[in-house]
Amino acid sequence: MTHEDVPVLLRRGGASLLLAVDENVPRIVHWGSDLGELTPPERAAIARADDGGIAGRSPMP
Repeated sequence: MTHEDVPVLLRRGGASLLLAVDENVPRIVHWGSDLGELTPPERAAIARADDGGIAGRSPMP
């Protein structure tokens, strides 16, 4: 895993923002409650597990 492959985790005031970069395009993996301190492998695993869906949305017909 290179430095560029590790998602960035920002934390403040009980909230977290986890950003991954796919093909030079940033992607929000998590934006919400604090995820706590995560190691680089943990951040990468969360980003890989993210299916890109939006919670509470129905699939498009």
